[in-house]
Amino acid sequence: MWRIHLVEDCLKESLFLARFFHAMGCVVDVAMTASDALFRWDNFRGTEFAHDVVVLDLLLPDAPGLNVLRAMRRCCDETPIIVVSHCTDPEERLAALRAGADDYVMKPFLPEELFERIRSVVDRVSGRIPGATWRLQFNRRDRAFYLDGRRVDLKPRALAVLRCLFEKPFVVLSREEILAHVWQTNSDVESNRVDAQIKFIRKKLAGFTSPEEARLMLETARAMGYRLNPDGHAAS
Repeated sequence: MWRIHLVEDCLKESLFLARFFHAMGCVVDVAMTASDALFRWDNFRGTEFAHDVVVLDLLLPDAPGLNVLRAMRRCCDETPIIVVSHCTDPEERLAALRAGADDYVMKPFLPEELFERIRSVVDRVSGRIPGATWRLQFNRRDRAFYLDGRRVDLKPRALAVLRCLFEKPFVVLSREEILAHVWQTNSDVESNRVDAQIKFIRKKLAGFTSPEEARLMLETARAMGYRLNPDGHAAS
């Protein structure tokens, strides 16, 4: 169903929740420290193994959970984040929401309640991106793109490149920005990797439309980079 990044320093709680999520058909990636949480999240984002949702405890042994939350949001990542905490201070709840949390769940809670909160935020984000009228859409549940309702099968790296562009529709991204997001590098020497993946993606899109429309949808901004127009129209 979903790939959940569970950040919880209590071994007993993390094992209990991981077993519950597994039983519900989810894949669970557990981290027990802030540093491990960010390491795992950064390694997987932009790949086929990217997390669909983060469940984040605020009390971690090496750094506050709020630091993890802010670091993730600084990267302009749209992954839903649900904060869980024993803290009853309303100011802390407000701080978490202002830092970018999609929901805040007080401990103790029933795992079924947390699961429904996850379902709610994932559905909400899925409804926010992509736009309901766009020709190209991304389905978070099966981690695939659809063009005019038909699935576009992409290799992992091409999928990561298209997701990078899809997160900022109608905006020109430089080759360096795409390299940094997908390959964690911005070397000019490696910029041809981006061009090769763009060519591959266009070929796949053209299988469902014309090559001309594929080029309009995945537009080249000369000397600048690439822009994704998921509605199929060139940007004005």
